[in-house]
Amino acid sequence: MRSYYRGTAGACLVYDIASRETYDALTNWLTDALMLASQNIVIILCANNMDLFAQRMITMQIVKSPS
Repeated sequence: MRSYYRGTAGACLVYDIASRETYDALTNWLTDALMLASQNIVIILCANNMDLFAQRMITMQIVKSPS
């Protein structure tokens, strides 16, 4: 068991809009947080590197309908 989740009330999951790998990893982080943290955990999803719009790989369409 991952002890760093013990007693966690909230989590901020951050992905890089210019990296599909970071977006795909969210599933694992979310699963861990839901399984190992408090039942009432608050989870926030944050997009990072908005200044890299020209290299954007994660669009709002992808976020709204994950594969």
